[in-house]
Amino acid sequence: QWEVNNYFIEYDNNCKSVGSGNMPTDECSYDTGCQLTQNDFSCTGYTFNGWNTAANGSGTPYTNAQSVKNLTTTNGEIVNLYAQWEAITCGAGQYLDGNICVECPAGSYCLGDNTEISCPPHAAVTRVMPMARMANSLAPLRMEIRLPVST
Repeated sequence: QWEVNNYFIEYDNNCKSVGSGNMPTDECSYDTGCQLTQNDFSCTGYTFNGWNTAANGSGTPYTNAQSVKNLTTTNGEIVNLYAQWEAITCGAGQYLDGNICVECPAGSYCLGDNTEISCPPHAAVTRVMPMARMANSLAPLRMEIRLPVST
């Protein structure tokens, strides 16, 4: 007598910044539809953009809560799905606060790349130069700030 192969789906947050949330392991049966669990992960500075069988997004993509079938033929195998994240980009005059773009407060200078720089009163930012960027990180900055000279 034949038995149906069962397999398991495990979810990985795959967050390169500050991530949180928990996801259950799904159990699915071969030749039977199985719905992916709704995403419950978060990743600071990013919005959820689906699942993928590869952490770098080069594998098979799946949407949130998608109905799937036959992700593997091997009985008892664990299929890993990795959350895919898209960076939140704020516009000029805004900075990222958690996962929300907010207007730069008066007396501050905001770059469009999620960085807020507070300046002392009466100071003027004369030059802001991004230096080399590393993948998935904000660029370090070199700044020149001119302060009024008191006599």
